[in-house]
Amino acid sequence: MNFRSLYLALLMSIPVLSGCGSDQPLANANSSNSANTSGNIVLNVPAVDFNANVAPVSNANVATTDVPYPGVPVDGKIKSTAVGAPDDSEFTMQLTDVGLETRTFKNHPQLIKVEKTITTKEQIVKVYLKDGRVIRIPTEKVSSMRMDAPATFLNAAGVKPAPSISAEDEKKLLDAKKNAKKQELEQKQ
Repeated sequence: MNFRSLYLALLMSIPVLSGCGSDQPLANANSSNSANTSGNIVLNVPAVDFNANVAPVSNANVATTDVPYPGVPVDGKIKSTAVGAPDDSEFTMQLTDVGLETRTFKNHPQLIKVEKTITTKEQIVKVYLKDGRVIRIPTEKVSSMRMDAPATFLNAAGVKPAPSISAEDEKKLLDAKKNAKKQELEQKQ
């Protein structure tokens, strides 16, 4: 586009932009007898109370956490869901003011669970044994709370893993214990 075309387009748009030279004010579209002599544009707008459905604004709760995020319970504890893990165990994670990873063993002869607590200052791993002991282990000994073998946790705690026996051998062992008790009771009589 050359300069001459631009100049002509500008000259032709001046009457349009100035209202085509009319001295008459714009009339109200909804009234045929509108006498608007002020030169202002008049529009009929229905009366709307824009604050009708809005609760009063208050800054009283700004610093509190009374209003949870969507999906987060008011008590601040996010409910965790157990996920299957190896060796007949379950793994859960929970995030509150600290992180908590728990691996719970369903049928292990020695382990109840292993917990890893994560704070801003440190990480703590505890092994809970069926004999009632709770042993804190170094976090660097655990590579994956969910996937590590039970022997990894027991070795880190300094506990010898129980030898695994077949179901048949376990039955034989139980029968032998019953027979030993039976013989002991007979000897006492």
